[in-house]
Amino acid sequence: MNDDTFWLAINVYHEARGESIEGQLAVCHVVMNRAEKRKRSIKSIVLQPFQFSWHNGNKFPPLAEYSTLQSCISVAEKAAQERAEGINLSGADHYFAEYITPPEWSKGMKLIKKIGKHIFYKEA
Repeated sequence: MNDDTFWLAINVYHEARGESIEGQLAVCHVVMNRAEKRKRSIKSIVLQPFQFSWHNGNKFPPLAEYSTLQSCISVAEKAAQERAEGINLSGADHYFAEYITPPEWSKGMKLIKKIGKHIFYKEA
């Protein structure tokens, strides 16, 4: 497993492990789209402060569900394969959970789609 796969899997584990495979893949695509757009590594995007709720405050919650982590690794590998095939969730580079008040940053962004409990956007 390479570094990109590891960080995509960790992020999916904490952000979307309860979502469908489609929703988990979408979270991966957001990270990859941001990394490409900002010309940064996937690791730096995942660990950037206040980008993903699980890492707010520079915390590292435990990985308690080994089988779920294995599934997240498979999802991360599939997302990388999709990326190589030109699939990128229409360039979505942001998302938030439907149960929170829409963040200020979502104003003026292009709505891409809702998958499970997440709503995906692209910077205009």
